[in-house]
Amino acid sequence: QNQQANSLHLAAPDIKQNAGSLAHLYMEMIANDGLEHWPASRADASATAMRFWLLQKGHAENEVAQQVSNVIAALKKTISSPQGSWMLASRPGRQAELSIMAIDENNEPQEHRIDLTFIDEDVRWIVDYKLTATDESSEVAASQHKPQLARYADLFAHENLPIKKAVFFLNSGQLVEV
Repeated sequence: QNQQANSLHLAAPDIKQNAGSLAHLYMEMIANDGLEHWPASRADASATAMRFWLLQKGHAENEVAQQVSNVIAALKKTISSPQGSWMLASRPGRQAELSIMAIDENNEPQEHRIDLTFIDEDVRWIVDYKLTATDESSEVAASQHKPQLARYADLFAHENLPIKKAVFFLNSGQLVEV
């Protein structure tokens, strides 16, 4: 019976992972609504909804407040930064949280979820967002995502456009090409 109880025990949800998911949801809304509809005050006004969303995920109230503050600060930094504004500008082919199914090397279907993609000056951009700050340089942190971004780029090879891949750090408002 003790073994059964252990198998039913669920791991505590990861607050930082859920905060990252929450930031992605809001970045999708910003991209879809248009940057002009997201002043900093709208990010601030989203605090109650964010708090509720994280509480619904099973997090303790004392953890939630800090993460909501982090997400709001990151969104405000993003929408006020020159690179964030450039990235979120309305463009042809812009899609946020684009889901593409492809067959992998083992002939199995695999879903790829691209945070943001668009065409700017005949170049396909593929952008992956990161909420968490690291102690390493942005270039080093971004380079860790090269394989993932390369897989995404392969999905657009048929377009015969040059492809630029980048990581956008929400906390610093910095876009780093990889």
